[in-house]
Amino acid sequence: YTKEFYSLVQNRLTANGLITLQAGTTALTSLLCFGAVYQTLKAVFPIVAPYEASIPSFGLPWGFILASKSMDPRKFSVQEVDEAIAKRIRGELRYYDGETHTGQFLLAKHIRSEIDKADRIIEDNHPLYTYH
Repeated sequence: YTKEFYSLVQNRLTANGLITLQAGTTALTSLLCFGAVYQTLKAVFPIVAPYEASIPSFGLPWGFILASKSMDPRKFSVQEVDEAIAKRIRGELRYYDGETHTGQFLLAKHIRSEIDKADRIIEDNHPLYTYH
């Protein structure tokens, strides 16, 4: 989760490549990790798109972040996502569709505010330690 690591990833991605990763909980009282990973990715990539999903076994809302040189997942319409799924997947998915895709990137205002004002960049010589 360090700036140096993500710089290596960015250098190895193609122009249309992307990375997506889990980045910690989005629970209001525990945004330190999510905010730090978000700011670290923003220090390396031009496009950074945080999103949230419910992971029942985790017992908390969970945050993920997609980072890319050129592809912004928030720009795809519901219809575009549904059409892409239909071209690639036989049958129907139980969780994911265009509406879900769009909704996952609509973070609550308090989450957006907290991660935007976070100022922690994770670096090799300044790692982030969290204890649960």
